[in-house]
Amino acid sequence: MCMIIFVYIDIIFLVLYCYTMQDTGVRHFSKHLFWDVDINKLEIIKDKLLIIERVFTYGKENDERLLFKLYDAAEIKKIVKKSRNLNLNTVLYLSAILNIPRKKFKCISNKQFQQIY
Repeated sequence: MCMIIFVYIDIIFLVLYCYTMQDTGVRHFSKHLFWDVDINKLEIIKDKLLIIERVFTYGKENDERLLFKLYDAAEIKKIVKKSRNLNLNTVLYLSAILNIPRKKFKCISNKQFQQIY
């Protein structure tokens, strides 16, 4: 019985945390990052791929700091490795700061990075 109560309490805290971060977090990013979407409709969990891609591709240093407050490094690593919309400069930057080998990025295998000889 106690175990069920603890799990229930953990779920409540997780939901409250996500709701609080969504309310305060997304609106603090630079406005130019989300020129094509309504920033009030972005959700921290559902739209994390879009948020992370935009911050690292077009964001400023303050945006990156906020991103690391919203998501932990392991979650960011997982998202950027599977992203297909990062340019080469962003991949090289992420490889250096997150200590990810370049070959682990899915976008490296795309045609945009393959050189034609």
